[in-house]
Amino acid sequence: MGKKDQSWKIHFSLRDWLGMQRIIVLNIFILIFALYCSHNLLASQTADPCMTADSTRQSNHPFDDAKTAYFHLRGLAKEETRGYEIGQKLLAGLTFLPRQLIYGIRYTSGYGARLLSDPLWIRQIENVLYFDDKQHLGWYPLVDITSSYRPRVGLNLFVQKQRMEALVRGNFAASDKYMMESLCSIQHRSGKSLWRSTLSFLLEKDDDREFYGVGNHPLIDPRSHFSESRHSESGTFIQTRHKVQWINAVQTPTPLYFLLTAFYQKRVIRDTKSDENLARTFNLDELFGLGSHEMIYQEIAVFYDTRKRDTYTAPGTRFGIYAGYARGINHDPQRLQRWGAEWFSRIPVIQQNRLLIPRIVFDTVSPIGDSPIAFTEYPRHPTFRGVSGRMLLRNDRFSMVPSLEYQWPLSFNLSGHLFIDYLLVSDSLWGFSMVNSPWAIGLGADFHGLESVLATGYMAIGSEGIRFLLTIGLPMLSSERSNWE
Repeated sequence: MGKKDQSWKIHFSLRDWLGMQRIIVLNIFILIFALYCSHNLLASQTADPCMTADSTRQSNHPFDDAKTAYFHLRGLAKEETRGYEIGQKLLAGLTFLPRQLIYGIRYTSGYGARLLSDPLWIRQIENVLYFDDKQHLGWYPLVDITSSYRPRVGLNLFVQKQRMEALVRGNFAASDKYMMESLCSIQHRSGKSLWRSTLSFLLEKDDDREFYGVGNHPLIDPRSHFSESRHSESGTFIQTRHKVQWINAVQTPTPLYFLLTAFYQKRVIRDTKSDENLARTFNLDELFGLGSHEMIYQEIAVFYDTRKRDTYTAPGTRFGIYAGYARGINHDPQRLQRWGAEWFSRIPVIQQNRLLIPRIVFDTVSPIGDSPIAFTEYPRHPTFRGVSGRMLLRNDRFSMVPSLEYQWPLSFNLSGHLFIDYLLVSDSLWGFSMVNSPWAIGLGADFHGLESVLATGYMAIGSEGIRFLLTIGLPMLSSERSNWE
């Protein structure tokens, strides 16, 4: 799956095809469910005497019916056409199936967008996800389906009070692929200032992580430690993580806020028994990182956020920098320093709810003294959407992910996205190059609340092939960047 001299390639295997079949079947069920629920909603609205009386008073308006207005204003209404010539009838017959398929996709997409913005539908969802009327105790499902690895399903149980929140969540894909996390958070607000402290415990195991070497050209980089008799460009390994993390967030009355992070982590790396393991590709005697590694990490991060309100679609700019120190314990020789920066801006285009979003994420790790760097401790690429985050596709001391995205509303809480991402790595600050750098172009949509994404899906095509992703539920990680998977 690594990029060579070609501009792009598409990779398909039996597992990818089965994954696509699951996604197609899931989408069909979602569309059927949406149409069924929308039929019940319209029926309930018709039965409401107040709404019936209101529609009677305005019967002269061509767009009295919300359904009619929605489809006509968006060009989704199907107009009748008549053809009398033999050529027109022949053309209509030959194009009947693709025309009906396109119309069906437009119809169900438009109606699904209207359904998701209906207040009655939102209230029905809340009634299912909360156990009590005060919305203190609740649950929601976690589903993660992608073409890059096996689907995961999970559950999140949470308790919310005025100043406290606690949750237990987990997901499962196989006996060697699961995650469990518990989290407790308290907060105190004084005027516009906020202090929030979060303690979390994590147990995670993956048996299908992939390592592709080090550097922008890993196959010729001596730090990759490829064996002379290698059979592949990558190798799979098993990773188990135990982690205890403490995060303190301080929000000031100004757009400035701080994050203080500290954690203890034990990472165990073992080779798999498959034909695609590390031993068939790398010289394990020289590749540092296998075995058990324990370390403690402290970090401070400062962010400046000009968004006027803490909402998902608010325009504005956020800039942040961080610096951290990692020290190995219990015979782990690693002593590392990390630092990096992140910048993105939500720029309104034509209208306030149509946004152009440029973004740059920069990370680096440096050894202190003669300390080695385990291949699992190089910066990752969680914001690059061309491959799964479980693939160590490009790894080096310096990593940068520039991206450009256009976001527009499909309904009240449904947004569309068109994006392009690049992944750049280098062994020096000024050595970044676009040559041999992975890239991805994609189209997607997300269903979001006021502050965060509740479900997202997209398809990306790029240098590493085609990738599909569907995620239902809040983000799995409390701090995606600080986890250093």
